[in-house]
Amino acid sequence: MHVTGYESPEETSQTDVEFEASNVNSLDRGRDLSGSLARIRRLRAEDAAPLCISAIGVALLVVVVLEWILFARLQLALILHPANLTGLLTSVPFMAALVYGGHWLAQSDVSADRHVRVIGWTVAGITVSSAMNLLIMSSAPPPDAWYLVGWLRWAVSIGGGVGLLVGVIEARAIERERTTERAIARADFAESQQEWLDYLNSLLRHEVLNTSNVIGGRSTLLLEEYDPDDEARSHLETITRQSEDLTRVIRDVRVLLEATDRHPQYEAADLASTLETEVASLHDRYEGVRTDLSVADDLTVMADDLLPRLFSNLLSNAVEHNDGDSTTVRVTGERRGERAVVRIADDGPGIPAKRLDTLFERDTTRSDTHGLGLFIVRTLAERYGGTVALTETGPDGTTITVELPLAGFGPDTASRDPAWVPTDSE
Repeated sequence: MHVTGYESPEETSQTDVEFEASNVNSLDRGRDLSGSLARIRRLRAEDAAPLCISAIGVALLVVVVLEWILFARLQLALILHPANLTGLLTSVPFMAALVYGGHWLAQSDVSADRHVRVIGWTVAGITVSSAMNLLIMSSAPPPDAWYLVGWLRWAVSIGGGVGLLVGVIEARAIERERTTERAIARADFAESQQEWLDYLNSLLRHEVLNTSNVIGGRSTLLLEEYDPDDEARSHLETITRQSEDLTRVIRDVRVLLEATDRHPQYEAADLASTLETEVASLHDRYEGVRTDLSVADDLTVMADDLLPRLFSNLLSNAVEHNDGDSTTVRVTGERRGERAVVRIADDGPGIPAKRLDTLFERDTTRSDTHGLGLFIVRTLAERYGGTVALTETGPDGTTITVELPLAGFGPDTASRDPAWVPTDSE
């Protein structure tokens, strides 16, 4: 039997829940709107505070002009009265300070949330100064109306100027304190992060890298026990390749971790010797590579033990991305003013246009590589105060230029204990 107008307890409960949820959402929207309006009012007050301070100074200057116009019509002697002149000479600088102070406050590095407090001090100074002078007037009334106006104008000017000065001093003191606190917090955070990075570097080296080397070594030994046509050999070759890729990634990550040192210490490094070593290493890693090395002997830069990785990555990149039958890499180094200029050119197919804008950024779009090679190059070049740039690319090859400041024109010389240097044996 159907009963019209009847709701089951479940339906009633669901309706109540929906009604309560609607009320909660309405309340939340109301709170958000109220909060937004409050923030808008606060921002308007903060933005208007400097203008109000300048307006007070302008108003006082207008009063001075009106006094002169009015008193000149009544009696010129009133303008030249010593009391009037003394009041003007002592109060006009404070009026000018109020006019300029508002403009300065709006352009200064004092945060906007301090502006209201500054105008509060200004108004407080005016109030206190006016009250004190009115108290004096009550015991010694001024002889004339013009004397009363000048006295009040003087009290307001002095009080406003002093209040503005106190407010600015307090605001800047608070800003300095907050800046110091933020700097300390950032330093503590950076120190904590550096400790974790050092731990991660150690973990990668002693745990992950060693394990990867063991896997690669065992798979290489097992390869000798299987025939080329054996299916197991194919799996072992895959394991070996993946192990080598993992080892390369770990080395690159460790380079980046080492480059995060906030207090690097550099020693003089001979670019000619460094490049000669890296070119020789390139021949060891890749068969059939032809190289042409021409580097001046007087190229000394300030760097650390990560400098070779900068050039080894560029040299390896020149070979690995060359799909020709043979590869020729030309390396030149010369002095240009206060900088050493190294050019690495290859005869490869060139760099695709879509990669030019992000060549030295981490490549997250490619699945066949971790995309750290040229990113590490840029990171290390900037670490030494230098630059790396794509000079030329096309079907006839690519040229990349590295510029580093020569010793005496870049990072300071400082001794350091030998740091970790990634090697192929690790």
